[in-house]
Amino acid sequence: MSELTGQLPQALQQRPNAKSAYDICRYLEGLIQNELDLNKTKDLERSMVKCRVLVSLLCSLPLNANWSPIVREIHSCSGDRQKLLQLGKMYLDYFIRPCMFSPQSLLY
Repeated sequence: MSELTGQLPQALQQRPNAKSAYDICRYLEGLIQNELDLNKTKDLERSMVKCRVLVSLLCSLPLNANWSPIVREIHSCSGDRQKLLQLGKMYLDYFIRPCMFSPQSLLY
């Protein structure tokens, strides 16, 4: 998979909780990418999508949005890979997927 280029907006880089939530997600993204480099599987590709949903949310929500829920939810996972991926899947299923439809969207 190609590398995600989204960066945390400058205003949020000044907020330690938002920055650390972003760092947690990018660290997980790096771990998954390393695994994909060794053994590309559909499960790992799905994991990458779920992880990138979290990174993308942090990078693309409007600055005037209330960031604390997503940041708090990421921190509540305590760095646990499965919990973070479940959180990414939840946002994918209930926040992103309802806005789109294609046969491909049903695979993740």
